[in-house]
Amino acid sequence: MMKYFELVSKITLWTMDKKSESEGKLNVDVTESDSRLEDVQYDLPPSYDQVMDQPSNISRKIGWCVDVDSAECPSFQTSATPCMDRNEALSPTLLPAVPFDPDEDCQMLKSFSKGIFGTDEKAVIGVMGKRTWKQRLDVCEAYQNRYGKSFTKKLSSSLARVLIMRPQLYLAYDLYEAIHHTETRSSSNSDGSTYSETVHSPLHRNIIEIICSRSPEELKDLKIRYENELKSKNDLIKEIKKYTSGKLSMLLNMLLTETRDFVGINEQKVQVDVQRLNQCDGSVEDKLFIINLFGMNSVPYVERVAEVFQVQTRTHISELIGLYFSKNNKEALLALYECMIDRGSYYANALRHAMTKRDMDTILRIVATTCETDLGRIKNLYNQRYQKTLEEGIDKHASGTTKHILLAFCGNPRS
Repeated sequence: MMKYFELVSKITLWTMDKKSESEGKLNVDVTESDSRLEDVQYDLPPSYDQVMDQPSNISRKIGWCVDVDSAECPSFQTSATPCMDRNEALSPTLLPAVPFDPDEDCQMLKSFSKGIFGTDEKAVIGVMGKRTWKQRLDVCEAYQNRYGKSFTKKLSSSLARVLIMRPQLYLAYDLYEAIHHTETRSSSNSDGSTYSETVHSPLHRNIIEIICSRSPEELKDLKIRYENELKSKNDLIKEIKKYTSGKLSMLLNMLLTETRDFVGINEQKVQVDVQRLNQCDGSVEDKLFIINLFGMNSVPYVERVAEVFQVQTRTHISELIGLYFSKNNKEALLALYECMIDRGSYYANALRHAMTKRDMDTILRIVATTCETDLGRIKNLYNQRYQKTLEEGIDKHASGTTKHILLAFCGNPRS
């Protein structure tokens, strides 16, 4: 345990030193208006909005314990202090480039736009892989103004949106893709001949990862972006009801409809709920009770119930979930609980699973949305748990520009 806190302290001190901020605070200034980006045309799939994101909504809740009112606070500020609890302090692997000159950067990308010898990977990686998301938007604007075109044309659509989308908008985009995912299946006619058909096949694991790993504040922001900033303008809750079913649909909708009770912990109620858990035998009513426990209560309350339940029964609540739930329902509840305890640990596991399945979309999503906040700690957990570095996994399973961008986001100095 002591070694663990020594590691966290080293990460915190390193972060503070890199940022050269007094009193251990990290500030990312985003007060400058991004409205000028409205004139920039990006090459994104036609079903989605261009990237014209306003900075007034920026906030990043590390774990589930830092509360920043994004509507009132135009800049992101959080302290690397013990208030982070088990989610720990910030440990970014991608820091703002200092000094930073977007005009100079876009000149470095000039050879990429010509396309004479194909994609100039070194230019893309050296610039876009070493800049924060806001700096990348500044480079996009400078490039568009100077050359009248977008350099992302030659990149895959998934990598293009990683480089130019605000992280929360990127999550909304990926959630839409997961909900509306289709696949081609072969079927047989009555005469024995075969034919192919395209069927709707939601990516439940991705839906669970995006929704169940987010705090209530992040889910509120995600829902707003999903419904207002994607061209589809679809109602997220209605889509979840339409494309998922049963208890999973019920749980996801609870999380998205802000029904959680944030009143302080009532120890009498805790005892009642623990007794109810102890009496569970796997009935439908028992399963609904567990779903309501996770979906309707605050994180501290669920943690307290789980703690008392384990003390009284010597049974971990995850064992109860594994006993009475299966497939997507079990995965969603376990994801929720693990993120309550330690979201970094959950992401380390999710990255490992994505490596084994060669799921590059998930790897891109997690790395791109955590590299400016807590990817350093996720990397350490990944290394401790699987006896290999995250970079080794990326090097093995990714390729081309995508691989080198991911390695750069991970803080690999050779990228």
